[in-house]
Amino acid sequence: MSEHDTCRVSIPPAGAPGAASLEICGTILIYRRRSWVAAFSAYLPVEWIVREDTRRLDWQRLWQGVIALLIAVLFVLPLGLCAMFRTLLTPGDALWLLPMGLCCAVACGCGCVLLAKFAAPRPCTTLRIPGAGGRALTIRFWRDAPGEAAGQRIDAMLAALEEQHAAMERGAAPTLHINHGWYQPDPYRMAFFKGLVISFFLYLALLAWAVATFLAGLAPAPWWCFAFLAAPPCFHLLLAALRDLDALRAPDDYRRGELEAARTHLGATLEAAPEALPARTLMVRVCAELGALEDALWHCGRLAKARPREAAVLEENLWAIRRLRSRMERSPAAAE
Repeated sequence: MSEHDTCRVSIPPAGAPGAASLEICGTILIYRRRSWVAAFSAYLPVEWIVREDTRRLDWQRLWQGVIALLIAVLFVLPLGLCAMFRTLLTPGDALWLLPMGLCCAVACGCGCVLLAKFAAPRPCTTLRIPGAGGRALTIRFWRDAPGEAAGQRIDAMLAALEEQHAAMERGAAPTLHINHGWYQPDPYRMAFFKGLVISFFLYLALLAWAVATFLAGLAPAPWWCFAFLAAPPCFHLLLAALRDLDALRAPDDYRRGELEAARTHLGATLEAAPEALPARTLMVRVCAELGALEDALWHCGRLAKARPREAAVLEENLWAIRRLRSRMERSPAAAE
């Protein structure tokens, strides 16, 4: 691997939804992960990474198999009723009975296959990085990626990681005692998800109320009570929109990961309103993620006039990022 080469591969995360990737840039491992509600990236010095290869059960296959069997049961129930009252069936009923039977067989087959796969442990690699206060970042992914080429890319990435780790153990570069991460939540999706969780528990309460009134012989709960289930998602979405307005309409480009477009949008906002502190704070972050650390420090200096404590924390983080960036620009293993 040459001085400015990088090695980036997609990895199948173990026990977690979403997509993830690993990239080696110099002597820094970049871990990126994206789920439905947020994106996360971490910059990790290779000398602190501890690798462990094991075999683990894939619990995701277990619950997928159980769900597939439960879906099969949903088809079995009407098919069983049709078998009990088959004298009432007509030849035209085959148009919906055959597809239902086929769906039942497919769901049952998928469930059995997934449960059988769950019984066989999968090869798994775990990367652990110690953190402050005993909190460690754990990156766990499956090694049996679909396709031979994908598995070879993962093996090549791990070999490059071991090469850089060995070079750092030989003292090829000064040890860094920091790592850095970016967390980019999607506020609207997170708000909608929080609202759905609250609505689910409200639904269980309303359902219990309806069953209790039925057993007690009282008047049933009015149907319009269930309309309140829409209130929690709407409330949290409204709060997210108000936060966006407070941040002077922080660009959607940033949430989509389009940093250059976000930088242009924020530049226009700050040109029109130089004292817009939320936009200034976000501009520092966008410039830092783009690697434009001089611009980020300049905006941090402008922010220090109104928020000195916040600016001091941001400036300390920016200098830490600069040290990480210097390690990303050269490869001690290649220099040796």
